[in-house]
Amino acid sequence: MGRASRKNLRGAHRLTLAQNLRRLRNKAKLTQAELAERAAVPQQTVSRLELGAAIDPRYSTLRALADVLDISTDDLAGKSR
Repeated sequence: MGRASRKNLRGAHRLTLAQNLRRLRNKAKLTQAELAERAAVPQQTVSRLELGAAIDPRYSTLRALADVLDISTDDLAGKSR
């Protein structure tokens, strides 16, 4: 797979993660600040993830957010559809 193809896949993954995180956070009736506090991550991290601006989020961050939202990291990333 070429460099451009990998870049496009990573971009699509970020968009899916961004969309899922925002949707699930709203479904849980949490603000970005509330989710960040409960997951013990900076609010800016939640914001960047929802904007698709976090290029390579740490697994520990995704795990913490998924735990607060009571879902798997696969569900958060949109991999289990």
